[in-house]
Amino acid sequence: MKPSPTASATALRRGPRESGSIARSEFIVGYPPVKESPRILVVDDSQEILTMLSHTLSRHGFLIDAATSSEEALARAATAAYDAAVVDLVMPGQDGAALASALRQRIQGLPVALMTAYARSPLLVAARKAGVRVFAKPLSIQELVTFLQSEIP
Repeated sequence: MKPSPTASATALRRGPRESGSIARSEFIVGYPPVKESPRILVVDDSQEILTMLSHTLSRHGFLIDAATSSEEALARAATAAYDAAVVDLVMPGQDGAALASALRQRIQGLPVALMTAYARSPLLVAARKAGVRVFAKPLSIQELVTFLQSEIP
């Protein structure tokens, strides 16, 4: 099935025989502009979980950058733009709640999904106050994907 034309555009092109002349071409644009895939920062100190999440989320159309520590995640966030972050709560060094807060200070309004196997951790109170969505492990990938899709413009 062919798409119906949605807009017309004018393109400029150089004529093949007219040195330096510019000709106008009218054409119909039948497809909407291609939207770039959302870039997600995934942070977990467990390489197995990091690999599983990276592969699974990429199959759902997300571009993934993976980090195994808060320090690595902050270094990546200093050089790349992210549409959302998925962060483990309990990690060596800076915990996931503190990382989520630092990421949201750096990237205003960044949607953050915080994963934890510790449903009663006192760190969760601070995370929720910071506007972070908490997901219990074992993680429901569909819930996570739905959250990411709903939060990313």
